[in-house]
Amino acid sequence: MKYHLISDNSFFLSGVEWLSELDGHAVELVKLPFDIKGLSISPGDVVVLYISNHRYRTQFMRFCSLQLCRVFILVDVPVFRSVRTYFPWLVNASVSIQDLLSLIRMARITEVKYQSKTRQLRNIFDLITKGASVEDVANCSHLTRDYIYRVTREEVMRYGMADCNRTAMLICRDINLITELSGVSGNKIPVCHS
Repeated sequence: MKYHLISDNSFFLSGVEWLSELDGHAVELVKLPFDIKGLSISPGDVVVLYISNHRYRTQFMRFCSLQLCRVFILVDVPVFRSVRTYFPWLVNASVSIQDLLSLIRMARITEVKYQSKTRQLRNIFDLITKGASVEDVANCSHLTRDYIYRVTREEVMRYGMADCNRTAMLICRDINLITELSGVSGNKIPVCHS
């Protein structure tokens, strides 16, 4: 198992640059922009993403091996619940290094599972984040506006974010990419006890 801390935030990376090893496992620090093809991420690894630029974040979410990793996403929005049954775990970016390391250690002994998402839900988030209004999404998908408001709010709340704003919608869309690429339905790998 390896730990990867990937960020476009120089201050964050300089705060953890002393961390070359954690509990006997190697730690890789990656400053974006960086060619993601050069990364060696393996199933079961812990990947911490603190990427403010949504284009970079989307690019990493499309990185095919993330669906078998323990993924943390540090976000600049309030998060009221970090640890969940399913990955990825969202963590407020203002978390202390000690608390982040505790969460990483907890993730290491947690089974890797991702919750499957319907194509309909992924399409709703995709359309809204591309600028379509709720009315437009309702018309083209033959759904009610109330349904769209409800499912988007539920999805945002499921990840522990309090506000259903554009940032939260982009984060949910990016998270949904992981399950879309893997075709998971409760995809999981064994817990690493080393």
